[in-house]
Amino acid sequence: MGGRPWAFTKGSGAALPQVGEQCSGANDMLQHVFCHPVEHLKVAFLEANCSWLPFFLWRLDEHWERQGDVHSPELRMAPSDYFKRQCYASADPDEMPVKYLVDYLGSDRLVFSTDFPHSDSKFPHSVETFLELPIPDEDKQKDPLGQLRQRTTASPKGRPSILVRGHHC
Repeated sequence: MGGRPWAFTKGSGAALPQVGEQCSGANDMLQHVFCHPVEHLKVAFLEANCSWLPFFLWRLDEHWERQGDVHSPELRMAPSDYFKRQCYASADPDEMPVKYLVDYLGSDRLVFSTDFPHSDSKFPHSVETFLELPIPDEDKQKDPLGQLRQRTTASPKGRPSILVRGHHC
């Protein structure tokens, strides 16, 4: 894996299957990968919106609280805490429900996607559309992946530091 960012792709191109595939991938990562000492690994879930995350993470946490000692005894903290520590998700320019993600997780793990060149992209008005979303202006100005890239450049021991669904970062 070397010291370069690592990427993987999974998606069928249809709207609902993409969300299901993201949930499946997130479930696997949060319950099986992050329980091992890989705190340096950062993961981004892209191209399937992010508004599914509040319910999904709440449900994983609920299951972990009730049955984690049986089904996930290796987890040391709630799945949402692993997500908050190591994951990112992208919002499309017109993703109005993104406000629920910001309310639930904050915006430190939120990235903006123009969704170009897909046919449903708001391009060339992606940025203007994103800036109209009902989230605080300061949240729209953050660049968590840019900050991560800066930290990654000097990462110790050349460890892989970001796993991205669909794109290299």
